[in-house]
Amino acid sequence: MNFRIQAHFFTEKDVTLVINEIRRTDVSTIIDYKQIIEPSLLEKWNDISPILYIKDDLGNEYHVEPNGGESHDLENYKWSDSIGVIDEKATKLYIQPTIIFSLGEGKGHEEHKMKRIKINLQ
Repeated sequence: MNFRIQAHFFTEKDVTLVINEIRRTDVSTIIDYKQIIEPSLLEKWNDISPILYIKDDLGNEYHVEPNGGESHDLENYKWSDSIGVIDEKATKLYIQPTIIFSLGEGKGHEEHKMKRIKINLQ
């Protein structure tokens, strides 16, 4: 079952995340999203990556497994993450994106929590 969600654009610290689609099957849930990076950020940071933390309205926390992503220009990324089966009694998912700004090679990083995203499942 796919959830049709309105395109949500969340921009903070010159990084935009767009949740494109959430697909639910009997064995997993897949979240497809885009990340758009302001080019000037790449002058300071070697890598800018999102991490998603996901809960439902029943208090269940879901382990997020990155499926990977792709970019052809280092500014626009398509990502996919998986979580297990969503509790059938849940009516909402709360996605808390955190952006990791990294200098690379262990030279340091910063984290920024973005606005929490609420997804209605029904």
